[in-house]
Amino acid sequence: MAKDLTSTYPALHASCFQKMNLPEAFEPGTLTRGGRVLASLKMARQAIVIEYTITSRGVSVNVSDRVAFDWTFPAYGGRRVWFLCPRCGRRRGVLYLGQRVVCRECLDLAYPCEMQSRMDRGWTLHQRWLSRIADGKPKRMRWKTYGKLREKAAIRANARLQAFLATWKLKGLPV
Repeated sequence: MAKDLTSTYPALHASCFQKMNLPEAFEPGTLTRGGRVLASLKMARQAIVIEYTITSRGVSVNVSDRVAFDWTFPAYGGRRVWFLCPRCGRRRGVLYLGQRVVCRECLDLAYPCEMQSRMDRGWTLHQRWLSRIADGKPKRMRWKTYGKLREKAAIRANARLQAFLATWKLKGLPV
């Protein structure tokens, strides 16, 4: 059975709170997606309170969850803010709004790239390489690197074509 994808759930990123001097500088606000308000955010003692409404099968349920913060102090200086998942208690950079505010693992979500076939992952990689060289050699890229990327892109395109033709032959279709 296929898992739900992270892209189907509204997400709350800890990095959005990174530049704030928490908890002093926090302004109550809203979480929006596509111009639509999804949740309201309020500050509590060393935590944030997220309030939102979930509608399932025509029934609306109001949800209010308290999410605690944690900080780490990287070797290069400063501090990094994390959420503590209300269910598992682990540090997380992103939490998702489902029946509760929880992390990806607690909701059993998959990233979209995890659901791709091997052929599709190869195509995604090929597209990434092509996007780097689509308009010719980037200004600060070395010619040697540019040549290698073009070579890899050509090899990937050929492999993709061979895989496509092999699939057609397996299905008994004319090539």
